[in-house]
Amino acid sequence: MYSMNFKKQNVVFGSLMGMPMNERGKIILEFLTDLFIEANADLHAGTLSSNWCRLVDEMRLVLGKFSPYYTPENEYILAM
Repeated sequence: MYSMNFKKQNVVFGSLMGMPMNERGKIILEFLTDLFIEANADLHAGTLSSNWCRLVDEMRLVLGKFSPYYTPENEYILAM
């Protein structure tokens, strides 16, 4: 696992654009690193209502990986 000293919580576009260029570059590099790690992982679990999870899922599809299991978000499936 990698560790970076500049981790910030709740970075959104407005706060990202307000950062100095050097800090902004570090945050974007962290986002791209996370995307690379998640897209190349053996398994990804996420919700399709999240833009980040949908981006990771699309990247995985481009790489030829797929998620064989999807649970509809508004349905509850009970295994009996």
